[in-house]
Amino acid sequence: MSCTPVKGQKISKSIPATRVDPNAIADELGVDPLRYFVLREYALGGDGDFTYEALFQRHESDLGNDLGNLLNRTISMVHKFIGPALTAQPPRQNLEASQILDSTQTAWDGFSPANALEATWRLVRAYNRKIDEDKPWVLKKNNQTAALVEVLADCCESLRWAALMVAPAMPQAAREILRQLGREKDEGTWPTSWGWPGGTLTQPKPVFPRIEPERQAELIAKWVPADASTAAATLASAPASASGPATPVSSPADITIDDFTKIDLRAAKVLAAEVVPKADKLLKLTLDVGEPEPRTVVSGIAPAYTPETMLGRTVIYLANLAPRKIRGVISQGMILAAGDADVLGLSALDRDLPPGTRIR
Repeated sequence: MSCTPVKGQKISKSIPATRVDPNAIADELGVDPLRYFVLREYALGGDGDFTYEALFQRHESDLGNDLGNLLNRTISMVHKFIGPALTAQPPRQNLEASQILDSTQTAWDGFSPANALEATWRLVRAYNRKIDEDKPWVLKKNNQTAALVEVLADCCESLRWAALMVAPAMPQAAREILRQLGREKDEGTWPTSWGWPGGTLTQPKPVFPRIEPERQAELIAKWVPADASTAAATLASAPASASGPATPVSSPADITIDDFTKIDLRAAKVLAAEVVPKADKLLKLTLDVGEPEPRTVVSGIAPAYTPETMLGRTVIYLANLAPRKIRGVISQGMILAAGDADVLGLSALDRDLPPGTRIR
């Protein structure tokens, strides 16, 4: 990265609030989650904007709700429905996985870790969806043993592949995932053909434990230098600049519950994302909102999020906002984000929900 501001401000010794201590973060979250965030969030050689909120969002959504959730669900169901030993399955062609593998390897070879990790996460999300679609618990109830073993073996294989592909960014986490799958011997290799090679699975153990909002706030307070608040207070009490006094931020008027019920908020999955031409701050997002047709939203989040980092995310979508044309694109609603003039982070859910789920 050529420059990594903190909440839009360049890192400077004279601005306490922009000082970031990676060692302090790694002591609490681990080196791997911090390395993942940096490699996933920023393109090598490009600019980026660091916020603790974005760090925690990545930890929760990508590592916890996606990869960690797939590992925990899969191993728990194998133990519950089959037992710890899951026998090998014959190799077979998996076109989607092969394409993801090629994309991941090309990205790593091209020194593009953000793209490599995004490709890997396509596999992780695909097999989280597969569990929801194939419903192993129903297969178990109906005594469809062969189908049950195939589904769970495929999920284990997806985790084995994901661990090997993510190892350049998170070697410790990859090692732990392989250990829980009973495939420690695969460490240091690269996936080849698709087919679960067999293994005795350990009991599931969270690789990326959830960090509650209260704990997040405590950590941010701990990591932000003590003199940052003093600097902020000094700036707040400083005389107005020659350009004129700052406009005070007024609180919105109170609303009633009837006003709130008019708002249609839903969980939505980002299917596609692209930059709006000639608009540095705008992304065009295609959202799965649980309806037959996807929705298009133009959002001013481009300074904080690249198109690649938005793919597959679950966002909070305001569905009944009147459509409007923005830079020639009809925007059918909006997604929720935190921040005033600048976007500091996306509003998020603490777990992955089906697109279209109502939020109240």
